[in-house]
Amino acid sequence: MSIAKTIKTVTTTVRFGEVNFINLEKKSLDMKVRKTAVIDGISGIRDTQLSQLVNIFIMEKASKAVDTRPISKALLHWVRWLEDKEINAFEPSILHYQSPSYGFREELLTRVNDEATELSYNTASNYINVIKNFYDFLDENNVVEKNKFYKSSLRISGRGVKANSTDLAIRPIKQHNHTPLNPLTKYECGELLKVIEQLSTQEYLIIMLMLGCGLRGKEVYTMNSKLFTSDMFAESESFIMRDITIGPKTGVKTKFSIPRELFVTKALYEEVLDYVESEEYKSKLAAYHKYTAEKSDYSPLFIVNPGKQANALKINNLWVKIKKCYSARTGKKLDHKPHDLRATFGTNLLRLLSEDISDMDQVLDLVKIAMGHKSVAQTMKYINHFTRESTLTKAANILDRAASRFYQGVILG
Repeated sequence: MSIAKTIKTVTTTVRFGEVNFINLEKKSLDMKVRKTAVIDGISGIRDTQLSQLVNIFIMEKASKAVDTRPISKALLHWVRWLEDKEINAFEPSILHYQSPSYGFREELLTRVNDEATELSYNTASNYINVIKNFYDFLDENNVVEKNKFYKSSLRISGRGVKANSTDLAIRPIKQHNHTPLNPLTKYECGELLKVIEQLSTQEYLIIMLMLGCGLRGKEVYTMNSKLFTSDMFAESESFIMRDITIGPKTGVKTKFSIPRELFVTKALYEEVLDYVESEEYKSKLAAYHKYTAEKSDYSPLFIVNPGKQANALKINNLWVKIKKCYSARTGKKLDHKPHDLRATFGTNLLRLLSEDISDMDQVLDLVKIAMGHKSVAQTMKYINHFTRESTLTKAANILDRAASRFYQGVILG
Protein backbone atom coordinates (compact mmCIF):
# COMPACT_ATOMS: atom_id res chain seq x y z
CA MET A 1 0.00 0.00 0.00
CA SER A 2 1.23 3.49 -0.85
CA ILE A 3 2.48 5.53 2.10
CA ALA A 4 0.13 8.32 1.02
CA LYS A 5 -2.84 6.01 1.64
CA THR A 6 -2.15 6.33 5.40
CA ILE A 7 -3.38 9.91 5.06
CA LYS A 8 -7.03 9.94 6.06
CA THR A 9 -9.83 12.14 7.29
CA VAL A 10 -10.69 12.26 10.99
CA THR A 11 -14.05 13.58 12.12
CA THR A 12 -13.80 15.94 15.07
CA THR A 13 -15.75 18.69 16.78
CA VAL A 14 -14.28 22.18 16.71
CA ARG A 15 -15.31 25.07 18.95
CA PHE A 16 -15.19 28.66 17.77
CA GLY A 17 -15.25 31.63 20.10
CA GLU A 18 -13.19 34.07 22.16
CA VAL A 19 -10.41 32.98 24.55
CA ASN A 20 -10.30 35.04 27.76
CA PHE A 21 -7.63 33.19 29.72
CA ILE A 22 -5.07 30.44 29.11
CA ASN A 23 -3.61 28.42 31.99
CA LEU A 24 -0.36 26.98 30.64
CA GLU A 25 0.29 24.83 33.73
CA LYS A 26 -3.07 23.12 33.62
CA LYS A 27 -3.15 23.33 29.82
CA SER A 28 -6.65 24.74 29.92
CA LEU A 29 -8.36 27.85 28.66
CA ASP A 30 -11.33 29.99 29.50
CA MET A 31 -13.27 30.29 26.26
CA LYS A 32 -16.58 31.84 25.40
CA VAL A 33 -17.94 29.45 22.78
CA ARG A 34 -19.98 31.06 20.05
CA LYS A 35 -20.51 28.00 17.86
CA THR A 36 -19.35 24.45 17.29
CA ALA A 37 -18.87 22.54 14.06
CA VAL A 38 -18.12 18.97 13.09
CA ILE A 39 -15.34 18.83 10.52
CA ASP A 40 -13.30 16.19 8.72
CA GLY A 41 -9.70 17.06 9.55
CA ILE A 42 -6.86 15.35 7.72
CA SER A 43 -4.24 13.32 9.59
CA GLY A 44 -1.12 11.45 8.51
CA ILE A 45 0.46 14.21 6.38
CA ARG A 46 4.24 13.94 6.70
CA ASP A 47 4.91 17.63 6.08
CA THR A 48 4.10 19.23 9.44
CA GLN A 49 3.63 22.73 8.00
CA LEU A 50 1.30 21.46 5.28
CA SER A 51 -0.65 19.42 7.83
CA GLN A 52 -1.19 22.47 10.04
CA LEU A 53 -2.15 24.79 7.20
CA VAL A 54 -4.53 22.32 5.56
CA ASN A 55 -6.43 21.80 8.82
CA ILE A 56 -6.45 25.51 9.66
CA PHE A 57 -7.86 26.16 6.18
CA ILE A 58 -10.64 23.61 6.78
CA MET A 59 -11.44 25.15 10.17
CA GLU A 60 -11.52 28.65 8.71
CA LYS A 61 -14.13 27.53 6.18
CA ALA A 62 -16.11 25.81 8.94
CA SER A 63 -16.08 29.04 10.98
CA LYS A 64 -17.92 30.70 8.11
CA ALA A 65 -20.64 28.02 8.11
CA VAL A 66 -19.28 26.43 4.95
CA ASP A 67 -19.88 22.69 4.43
CA THR A 68 -16.29 21.45 4.68
CA ARG A 69 -16.85 17.83 3.67
CA PRO A 70 -16.25 18.46 -0.07
CA ILE A 71 -13.24 20.62 0.85
CA SER A 72 -11.73 17.90 3.02
CA LYS A 73 -12.30 15.28 0.35
CA ALA A 74 -10.55 17.39 -2.29
CA LEU A 75 -7.61 18.14 0.00
CA LEU A 76 -7.35 14.47 0.96
CA HIS A 77 -6.94 13.44 -2.70
CA TRP A 78 -4.48 16.28 -3.25
CA VAL A 79 -2.14 15.60 -0.31
CA ARG A 80 -2.14 11.86 -1.11
CA TRP A 81 -1.14 12.72 -4.67
CA LEU A 82 1.57 15.10 -3.43
CA GLU A 83 3.17 12.43 -1.28
CA ASP A 84 2.86 9.71 -3.93
CA LYS A 85 4.68 11.99 -6.40
CA GLU A 86 7.03 13.44 -3.75
CA ILE A 87 6.00 16.99 -4.65
CA ASN A 88 6.41 19.92 -2.26
CA ALA A 89 3.18 21.89 -1.93
CA PHE A 90 5.11 25.12 -1.36
CA GLU A 91 7.52 24.93 -4.32
CA PRO A 92 6.29 25.93 -7.81
CA SER A 93 7.79 24.31 -10.91
CA ILE A 94 8.06 25.35 -14.54
CA LEU A 95 7.36 21.71 -15.39
CA HIS A 96 3.65 21.15 -15.03
CA TYR A 97 3.88 17.51 -13.98
CA GLN A 98 6.12 18.55 -11.04
CA SER A 99 3.91 21.49 -10.05
CA PRO A 100 1.69 20.98 -6.97
CA SER A 101 -1.13 22.86 -8.70
CA TYR A 102 -0.79 22.28 -12.46
CA GLY A 103 0.40 18.72 -11.93
CA PHE A 104 -2.68 17.88 -9.87
CA ARG A 105 -4.86 19.42 -12.59
CA GLU A 106 -3.25 17.13 -15.18
CA GLU A 107 -3.79 14.18 -12.84
CA LEU A 108 -7.49 15.03 -12.56
CA LEU A 109 -7.86 15.36 -16.34
CA THR A 110 -6.17 11.99 -16.84
CA ARG A 111 -8.56 10.37 -14.39
CA VAL A 112 -11.60 12.03 -15.91
CA ASN A 113 -10.69 10.70 -19.36
CA ASP A 114 -9.93 7.20 -18.08
CA GLU A 115 -13.06 5.09 -18.54
CA ALA A 116 -11.92 2.85 -15.66
CA THR A 117 -12.43 5.68 -13.16
CA GLU A 118 -15.66 7.34 -12.10
CA LEU A 119 -14.37 10.88 -11.64
CA SER A 120 -16.65 13.37 -13.36
CA TYR A 121 -15.70 16.74 -14.80
CA ASN A 122 -17.84 18.47 -12.19
CA THR A 123 -16.03 16.72 -9.34
CA ALA A 124 -12.62 17.38 -10.89
CA SER A 125 -13.56 21.04 -11.31
CA ASN A 126 -14.60 21.25 -7.66
CA TYR A 127 -11.36 19.58 -6.52
CA ILE A 128 -9.08 21.97 -8.41
CA ASN A 129 -11.13 24.96 -7.25
CA VAL A 130 -10.49 23.93 -3.63
CA ILE A 131 -6.74 23.80 -4.34
CA LYS A 132 -6.92 27.24 -5.95
CA ASN A 133 -8.72 28.59 -2.86
CA PHE A 134 -6.10 26.98 -0.61
CA TYR A 135 -3.35 28.87 -2.44
CA ASP A 136 -5.40 32.04 -2.03
CA PHE A 137 -5.43 31.30 1.70
CA LEU A 138 -1.65 30.74 1.73
CA ASP A 139 -1.10 34.00 -0.13
CA GLU A 140 -3.31 35.95 2.30
CA ASN A 141 -1.22 34.58 5.17
CA ASN A 142 2.12 35.37 3.46
CA VAL A 143 3.15 31.72 3.12
CA VAL A 144 3.53 31.67 -0.68
CA GLU A 145 2.67 33.91 -3.63
CA LYS A 146 -0.38 32.46 -5.32
CA ASN A 147 0.62 33.74 -8.78
CA LYS A 148 3.43 31.20 -8.77
CA PHE A 149 0.88 28.38 -8.67
CA TYR A 150 -1.82 29.66 -11.01
CA LYS A 151 -2.57 32.62 -13.25
CA SER A 152 -5.79 34.58 -13.38
CA SER A 153 -7.35 34.94 -16.80
CA LEU A 154 -10.32 36.46 -18.56
CA ARG A 155 -12.58 33.89 -20.21
CA ILE A 156 -14.84 34.95 -23.07
CA SER A 157 -17.85 32.81 -23.92
CA GLY A 158 -19.20 32.17 -27.40
CA ARG A 159 -21.59 35.07 -26.86
CA GLY A 160 -18.77 37.42 -25.96
CA VAL A 161 -19.55 37.46 -22.21
CA LYS A 162 -16.44 38.07 -20.09
CA ALA A 163 -15.85 36.13 -16.87
CA ASN A 164 -12.90 35.89 -14.49
CA SER A 165 -11.20 32.51 -14.51
CA THR A 166 -7.77 30.89 -13.95
CA ASP A 167 -5.52 28.59 -15.94
CA LEU A 168 -6.36 25.86 -13.41
CA ALA A 169 -10.03 25.84 -14.36
CA ILE A 170 -11.55 22.55 -15.47
CA ARG A 171 -14.81 23.17 -17.24
CA PRO A 172 -17.51 20.49 -17.11
CA ILE A 173 -18.19 18.74 -20.40
CA LYS A 174 -21.42 19.76 -22.06
CA GLN A 175 -24.13 17.21 -22.63
CA HIS A 176 -23.83 16.92 -26.40
CA ASN A 177 -27.06 15.04 -26.84
CA HIS A 178 -28.91 18.06 -25.47
CA THR A 179 -27.03 20.63 -27.55
CA PRO A 180 -28.62 21.04 -30.97
CA LEU A 181 -26.37 21.49 -33.97
CA ASN A 182 -26.76 24.55 -36.12
CA PRO A 183 -24.60 24.01 -39.23
CA LEU A 184 -24.65 26.48 -42.07
CA THR A 185 -26.84 25.74 -45.07
CA LYS A 186 -25.45 25.31 -48.57
CA TYR A 187 -26.51 28.87 -49.45
CA GLU A 188 -24.99 30.31 -46.27
CA CYS A 189 -21.70 28.50 -46.91
CA GLY A 190 -21.50 29.85 -50.43
CA GLU A 191 -22.12 33.43 -49.34
CA LEU A 192 -19.78 33.09 -46.37
CA LEU A 193 -16.93 31.98 -48.61
CA LYS A 194 -17.50 35.01 -50.84
CA VAL A 195 -17.32 37.27 -47.78
CA ILE A 196 -14.12 35.84 -46.34
CA GLU A 197 -12.43 36.04 -49.74
CA GLN A 198 -12.37 39.81 -49.12
CA LEU A 199 -10.70 39.54 -45.70
CA SER A 200 -7.02 39.69 -44.88
CA THR A 201 -5.07 36.45 -45.32
CA GLN A 202 -4.87 35.94 -41.57
CA GLU A 203 -8.61 36.42 -41.05
CA TYR A 204 -9.39 34.21 -44.03
CA LEU A 205 -7.25 31.38 -42.65
CA ILE A 206 -8.82 31.62 -39.19
CA ILE A 207 -12.26 30.91 -40.67
CA MET A 208 -11.01 28.28 -43.10
CA LEU A 209 -9.32 26.27 -40.36
CA MET A 210 -12.62 26.20 -38.44
CA LEU A 211 -14.77 25.43 -41.47
CA GLY A 212 -12.33 23.19 -43.32
CA CYS A 213 -10.73 21.30 -40.41
CA GLY A 214 -13.46 21.27 -37.79
CA LEU A 215 -11.17 23.03 -35.31
CA ARG A 216 -12.48 24.70 -32.19
CA GLY A 217 -11.81 28.40 -31.74
CA LYS A 218 -9.16 27.86 -29.04
CA GLU A 219 -7.39 25.29 -31.24
CA VAL A 220 -7.22 27.86 -34.00
CA TYR A 221 -5.94 30.86 -32.07
CA THR A 222 -3.31 28.73 -30.29
CA MET A 223 -2.21 26.95 -33.48
CA ASN A 224 1.56 26.51 -33.75
CA SER A 225 3.01 27.72 -37.05
CA LYS A 226 5.91 25.28 -36.64
CA LEU A 227 3.50 22.50 -37.61
CA PHE A 228 3.54 23.89 -41.16
CA THR A 229 6.82 23.16 -42.95
CA SER A 230 7.96 22.86 -46.56
CA ASP A 231 9.55 19.48 -45.85
CA MET A 232 6.32 18.00 -44.56
CA PHE A 233 4.38 19.42 -47.48
CA ALA A 234 6.82 17.96 -50.01
CA GLU A 235 6.71 14.53 -48.40
CA SER A 236 2.92 14.24 -48.55
CA GLU A 237 1.51 12.52 -51.63
CA SER A 238 -2.02 12.33 -50.26
CA PHE A 239 -4.89 14.78 -50.59
CA ILE A 240 -4.96 14.83 -46.78
CA MET A 241 -1.92 15.78 -44.71
CA ARG A 242 -1.28 12.90 -42.33
CA ASP A 243 0.34 12.24 -38.95
CA ILE A 244 0.02 15.79 -37.60
CA THR A 245 -0.94 15.82 -33.92
CA ILE A 246 -2.02 18.90 -32.02
CA GLY A 247 -2.20 19.20 -28.26
CA PRO A 248 -0.25 20.40 -25.20
CA LYS A 249 3.08 19.11 -26.55
CA THR A 250 2.79 21.36 -29.60
CA GLY A 251 1.36 24.31 -27.66
CA VAL A 252 -2.13 23.95 -29.13
CA LYS A 253 -4.93 24.10 -26.54
CA THR A 254 -7.18 21.19 -27.42
CA LYS A 255 -10.32 20.42 -25.46
CA PHE A 256 -9.46 19.03 -22.01
CA SER A 257 -5.80 18.97 -23.18
CA ILE A 258 -6.42 15.74 -25.11
CA PRO A 259 -4.11 15.34 -28.16
CA ARG A 260 -5.90 14.95 -31.51
CA GLU A 261 -4.99 14.62 -35.17
CA LEU A 262 -5.08 17.71 -37.35
CA PHE A 263 -7.44 16.94 -40.23
CA VAL A 264 -6.27 19.26 -43.01
CA THR A 265 -6.14 18.98 -46.78
CA LYS A 266 -2.90 19.51 -48.63
CA ALA A 267 -4.41 22.51 -50.43
CA LEU A 268 -5.30 24.33 -47.20
CA TYR A 269 -1.99 23.28 -45.62
CA GLU A 270 -0.21 24.94 -48.56
CA GLU A 271 -2.19 28.14 -48.06
CA VAL A 272 -1.19 28.27 -44.41
CA LEU A 273 2.41 27.47 -45.32
CA ASP A 274 2.48 30.33 -47.85
CA TYR A 275 1.32 32.67 -45.10
CA VAL A 276 3.92 31.35 -42.61
CA GLU A 277 6.67 31.97 -45.16
CA SER A 278 5.40 35.47 -46.03
CA GLU A 279 7.14 38.66 -44.96
CA GLU A 280 3.93 39.78 -43.26
CA TYR A 281 3.95 36.81 -40.89
CA LYS A 282 7.71 36.93 -40.28
CA SER A 283 7.38 40.57 -39.25
CA LYS A 284 4.53 39.78 -36.84
CA LEU A 285 6.43 36.82 -35.38
CA ALA A 286 9.53 38.95 -34.79
CA ALA A 287 7.40 41.48 -32.89
CA TYR A 288 5.80 38.67 -30.88
CA HIS A 289 9.14 37.21 -29.78
CA LYS A 290 10.37 40.69 -28.93
CA TYR A 291 7.57 41.27 -26.44
CA THR A 292 7.01 37.68 -25.24
CA ALA A 293 9.37 35.33 -23.45
CA GLU A 294 8.13 32.21 -25.20
CA LYS A 295 9.83 28.86 -25.72
CA SER A 296 11.50 28.47 -29.10
CA ASP A 297 9.48 25.45 -30.24
CA TYR A 298 6.24 27.42 -30.23
CA SER A 299 5.30 30.25 -32.56
CA PRO A 300 1.62 31.26 -32.69
CA LEU A 301 0.18 31.17 -36.19
CA PHE A 302 -2.14 34.10 -35.60
CA ILE A 303 -0.62 37.27 -34.19
CA VAL A 304 -2.30 40.64 -33.75
CA ASN A 305 -0.58 43.95 -33.30
CA PRO A 306 1.45 44.84 -31.34
CA GLY A 307 3.05 41.40 -31.24
CA LYS A 308 0.33 39.64 -29.26
CA GLN A 309 -1.10 36.18 -29.83
CA ALA A 310 -4.69 36.09 -31.08
CA ASN A 311 -7.34 35.09 -28.55
CA ALA A 312 -11.05 34.36 -28.23
CA LEU A 313 -11.85 38.07 -28.42
CA LYS A 314 -10.14 38.25 -31.83
CA ILE A 315 -12.34 35.45 -33.18
CA ASN A 316 -15.50 36.96 -31.72
CA ASN A 317 -14.71 40.40 -33.15
CA LEU A 318 -13.90 38.83 -36.52
CA TRP A 319 -17.21 36.99 -36.50
CA VAL A 320 -19.10 40.23 -35.78
CA LYS A 321 -17.32 41.79 -38.75
CA ILE A 322 -18.21 38.83 -40.98
CA LYS A 323 -21.86 38.91 -39.95
CA LYS A 324 -22.08 42.60 -40.85
CA CYS A 325 -20.46 41.99 -44.22
CA TYR A 326 -22.72 39.00 -44.82
CA SER A 327 -25.83 41.04 -44.02
CA ALA A 328 -24.69 43.89 -46.29
CA ARG A 329 -24.04 41.43 -49.11
CA THR A 330 -27.16 39.27 -48.87
CA GLY A 331 -29.66 41.38 -46.96
CA LYS A 332 -30.06 38.39 -44.65
CA LYS A 333 -28.95 37.66 -41.10
CA LEU A 334 -26.23 35.07 -40.49
CA ASP A 335 -27.76 33.55 -37.36
CA HIS A 336 -24.76 31.46 -36.33
CA LYS A 337 -21.88 31.40 -33.86
CA PRO A 338 -18.24 30.65 -34.77
CA HIS A 339 -18.60 27.13 -33.35
CA ASP A 340 -21.24 26.41 -35.99
CA LEU A 341 -18.43 26.30 -38.55
CA ARG A 342 -17.21 23.17 -36.79
CA ALA A 343 -20.72 21.70 -36.91
CA THR A 344 -20.83 22.45 -40.63
CA PHE A 345 -17.58 20.58 -41.19
CA GLY A 346 -18.78 17.56 -39.20
CA THR A 347 -22.19 17.24 -40.85
CA ASN A 348 -20.79 17.60 -44.35
CA LEU A 349 -17.98 15.14 -43.71
CA LEU A 350 -20.49 12.62 -42.36
CA ARG A 351 -22.67 12.96 -45.45
CA LEU A 352 -19.76 12.67 -47.84
CA LEU A 353 -18.26 9.59 -46.20
CA SER A 354 -21.62 7.84 -45.95
CA GLU A 355 -21.95 8.00 -49.72
CA ASP A 356 -18.76 5.98 -50.17
CA ILE A 357 -18.78 3.75 -47.07
CA SER A 358 -21.76 1.52 -46.29
CA ASP A 359 -20.63 0.65 -42.74
CA MET A 360 -22.05 3.48 -40.61
CA ASP A 361 -19.95 2.46 -37.61
CA GLN A 362 -16.83 2.98 -39.70
CA VAL A 363 -18.15 6.33 -40.94
CA LEU A 364 -18.83 7.51 -37.39
CA ASP A 365 -15.38 6.41 -36.27
CA LEU A 366 -13.73 8.39 -39.09
CA VAL A 367 -15.76 11.49 -38.26
CA LYS A 368 -14.93 11.02 -34.57
CA ILE A 369 -11.20 11.07 -35.38
CA ALA A 370 -11.48 14.09 -37.67
CA MET A 371 -13.53 16.03 -35.11
CA GLY A 372 -11.36 15.09 -32.14
CA HIS A 373 -14.33 13.73 -30.20
CA LYS A 374 -13.71 11.84 -26.98
CA SER A 375 -16.20 9.12 -27.91
CA VAL A 376 -18.50 8.06 -30.75
CA ALA A 377 -21.42 9.06 -28.53
CA GLN A 378 -20.51 12.71 -29.18
CA THR A 379 -20.44 12.05 -32.92
CA MET A 380 -23.88 10.43 -32.93
CA LYS A 381 -25.67 13.78 -32.77
CA TYR A 382 -24.53 14.48 -36.32
CA ILE A 383 -26.80 11.66 -37.47
CA ASN A 384 -29.77 13.86 -36.58
CA HIS A 385 -28.85 16.15 -39.47
CA PHE A 386 -28.20 13.39 -41.94
CA THR A 387 -31.58 13.72 -43.69
CA ARG A 388 -31.60 17.50 -43.81
CA GLU A 389 -30.46 18.27 -47.32
CA SER A 390 -30.28 22.00 -46.65
CA THR A 391 -27.60 21.57 -44.03
CA LEU A 392 -25.90 18.39 -45.22
CA THR A 393 -24.22 19.40 -48.45
CA LYS A 394 -21.25 17.52 -49.83
CA ALA A 395 -18.07 18.95 -48.39
CA ALA A 396 -16.44 19.03 -51.82
CA ASN A 397 -19.24 21.15 -53.26
CA ILE A 398 -19.01 23.68 -50.44
CA LEU A 399 -15.26 23.83 -50.49
CA ASP A 400 -15.08 24.25 -54.25
CA ARG A 401 -16.62 27.69 -53.75
CA ALA A 402 -13.28 28.83 -52.42
CA ALA A 403 -11.88 28.11 -55.89
CA SER A 404 -8.09 27.97 -56.05
CA ARG A 405 -7.75 29.12 -52.46
CA PHE A 406 -9.24 26.01 -50.93
CA TYR A 407 -9.98 22.32 -51.33
CA GLN A 408 -10.40 20.61 -54.67
CA GLY A 409 -11.08 16.90 -54.87
CA VAL A 410 -12.81 14.42 -52.62
CA ILE A 411 -11.99 14.17 -48.90
CA LEU A 412 -10.43 10.83 -48.06
CA GLY A 413 -10.96 9.78 -51.66
